[in-house]
Amino acid sequence: MKDELDTKVIEVLLKGSEPYSYKIATSIPTEGGYEIRKQAEVYQISKMNWGEYQFQAKEGYQGSETVEIVLSTSIGNNNFTDQKRWVFEIKVE
Repeated sequence: MKDELDTKVIEVLLKGSEPYSYKIATSIPTEGGYEIRKQAEVYQISKMNWGEYQFQAKEGYQGSETVEIVLSTSIGNNNFTDQKRWVFEIKVE
């Protein structure tokens, strides 16, 4: 893993259990992919769907969640390297 991983922080404000999605990429790497490294704790949906992160808070939940997604790739030798990180700071009101 790189010492200084390129990180993008996305702040999200949601009302109740409204659905949220964020397009990370339009394609998936042949070797590697997107992995949720830190998952939300209270949710109905929190997943990667191809190149898009999708989130929906559990009904009645109010509070904050942090989700971390990392892109790892390989040159074909099964030696995966983290390339980029997205951190979602989600506030549900």
